[in-house]
Amino acid sequence: MNNTQLLGQVSIFQELPAETIADLAKRVWHKQAEAGSVIVSQEDAGDALFVIAKGKVKIVLYGENGREIILSIMKAGDFFGEMSLLDRQPRSANVVALEDSELLCLDREAFQTHLAAHPTTALGILAEMSRRLRHADEVIGNLALLDVYARVARIICNSPRSRESRWTEAS
Repeated sequence: MNNTQLLGQVSIFQELPAETIADLAKRVWHKQAEAGSVIVSQEDAGDALFVIAKGKVKIVLYGENGREIILSIMKAGDFFGEMSLLDRQPRSANVVALEDSELLCLDREAFQTHLAAHPTTALGILAEMSRRLRHADEVIGNLALLDVYARVARIICNSPRSRESRWTEAS
C-alpha cells in the first residue's frame, strides 16, 4: 500500500479530497521501529505526527516505581503525536513498538506548510481530538463517580462483544 492509500484510510484524513491527501503523502518520511524499541519518550519535544503503516505499538505511562500503565494499543492505520504537533508541548506519553513496525512521519514544518495550502485538514484533526477528549472525560467521570462494580458493569456493557451480542438478540 502506498503512502496516499494509507493516509486515505486514517480517520483524520478520510474526508479529505484526493489532492489534499496526495499533498500530505509527499511530505511524509518513513521510520522503522524494532519490537521493544521506544518510538517517542514522554517529555521529548513533540515535533511529528506518526501514522502506523505496519505493526503494533503501545502508548504507556511509567510510574515512579516502574509500574507501566498502558493507555492504548494501536495498529496499522492508527496515528499518534497530533497533540504535540499542534501545541508545541512535550510528548504526553511513551510509545513503544510491540512488533517490528513501519511508521509514516509528518514533521511540524511540513504539516504547517500543508495546512497553509489545505486548511480543511485541521478540521479532521480537531474532530479526532474532540472525540478523544470526550472519551477521556467519560473515563474520568466513571473513575470519579462510579464504584468498582459499576465501572466493571459499564465496561462489560460497552465492550464490542457485548454490543454484538445485544444486536444478535434483538434481530
